[in-house]
Formats: sequence, C-alpha cells, structure tokens
Amino acid sequence: MTREAARRLAVTSVSVFLLVTVFAPSARAQTSSYWVDVSGARSRAPTSDAAAATYGLLGARVRVDSRGSTFEAAATGGRGVENAGGSWVNARAAYDVTRVIGMFDIGGRIQTSGLGYITAVQLGNDVDFKQTTASASVQPQLGISIAGFRAAIEGTLTRGIWRTTVTT
Repeated sequence: MTREAARRLAVTSVSVFLLVTVFAPSARAQTSSYWVDVSGARSRAPTSDAAAATYGLLGARVRVDSRGSTFEAAATGGRGVENAGGSWVNARAAYDVTRVIGMFDIGGRIQTSGLGYITAVQLGNDVDFKQTTASASVQPQLGISIAGFRAAIEGTLTRGIWRTTVTT
C-alpha cells in the first residue's frame, strides 16, 4: 500500500466514524460500571540462575454503555517489590459506536494505549532498562444483513511509537 493510499484510507475511516458519531441519535439508556484492580505476581525465569521477581499492581477501570456506543478506559500502575524491579504505568481507552439503518449497520472503534516506565528495571550487572510505548487504532466497519446472514467489511489502521533505553 502506498503512502497516499494509506493516507486516504485513514482520512476516510476517520470521516465515516465522525459522521456516524455526530449524526447519531442521542442515547436513551445508559449503564456504567467501575472496577478497582489489585493484584500481585511472582515470576521465575526459565533459567535456574535468574532470580524470581515479585510485582504489585493497582489499577482502575470504567465502562459506560449507551445505546449504540461504549466507552471504556483503564489505568494501571505496577512496581517491583525488589529495589531492582522498577515501576511503570499503563493506560488505555476505547470508544465504539454502531448504528443500524434498515438492513445496514455502520460503526467503528477508536482506541489508544500507552506504557511508560517511571523507574528503570535493573537487569543485572548494573544494566537499567526503560521503555515507553504508545499506539492508536481506528477500525471502521460496514455491514449488511439479509435473511439472517451478515456480511461486513472491516478495516484497521494502527500507528504506534516506542522507545527503549538500556544503560549501564
């Protein structure tokens, strides 16, 4: 796919998604849910000479469902119990919308996510590791239902960046 074709696909995807969202009728019913996530993990590398690592995780999630759309967001922070374990935070958000017009349905999903280390993980021999990642996706879809069967065209356009730092 050429750069120009990719640009046209992205513009078309975003345009369709915005049209569906802007001209959609307002929601009449809405539900929401909230979670607090607390967990821990202990892992051991497959080699016998590596030390086990223990981590704690704390996060929150929210989801709002409306007629024809859903919004969900979450954030989690983690920290190694050992001083060398490092700490990090990650977050994600997504918005889905679908509209049915006769036998056609049109919709899409936009989502983003990111991860960043706050303090480095020490890998051994005084080697520090840090990483930052971010991504965004647009997923338009168009479907038709006839006699109980549904055919759809769906696409995904994803862009992301990352940076890894290893220092001694």
